[in-house]
Amino acid sequence: AVMLRRNMGSNGPLAKPLIAVGCLVVVLFIYVSSSHGGDGASNDASITETKSRERLEPTIQPKVAKRDSFNVELHTTKGAITFEIIPSWAPLGVARFRDMVEGGFFDGDGGIAMFRTVPQFVTQFGIHGDPKIASEWSARVIMDDPVASSNKRGTITFATAGPNTRTTQLFINLVDNSRLDSMGFAPLGQCIAGCELLDAIYSGYGEQPDQGQIQSRGNEYLKDKFPNLDYIMSANVALGQ
Repeated sequence: AVMLRRNMGSNGPLAKPLIAVGCLVVVLFIYVSSSHGGDGASNDASITETKSRERLEPTIQPKVAKRDSFNVELHTTKGAITFEIIPSWAPLGVARFRDMVEGGFFDGDGGIAMFRTVPQFVTQFGIHGDPKIASEWSARVIMDDPVASSNKRGTITFATAGPNTRTTQLFINLVDNSRLDSMGFAPLGQCIAGCELLDAIYSGYGEQPDQGQIQSRGNEYLKDKFPNLDYIMSANVALGQ
């Protein structure tokens, strides 16, 4: 069984039940009958997000993205990674992602931490390093998109905390995670350059970073406790797009 969440509170391969006063922790379970690799060993992993707010309702939806695809460059501490973003795959998700990029979400304040990297699964990011800004964006919930493409290696996808709860957290698939498709995770683009850097993102801290602490203390917490994490330092839509 593979457990997929958006909360960093678990410390093991199978996350324990989470109980929090004033926090919303929604768990998505993914059951996988087949294992990865040739040795027959199961691959358990989890993605989670803790929200210190009441039950979410979708906000006003972002303007639906244009039909034409465009490229976004993420400038990380490992180098530049470029994604082709494809509105037909997930129009609402693409519109939100473009709003984040063009609105400066990824710029300044020490960068956006790639706070959770599980080898042979995903790398996760999207909590702003400034707690005030993180709180503002976390209230901007968008509706789901139908899944129109598969979570193949190199695709970028919004994390969710249940139906219609997407905000700013995303993950990049490090392997073929097509088993996530049936759970409603809709990719919005795919890596087209710098893709080899995905395997170089620091993964030594595993499940240790706590999302509640990131939300409340921001990059101060991460840089103190987890100094080797990689960051997205800036992002931009490619010129002419």
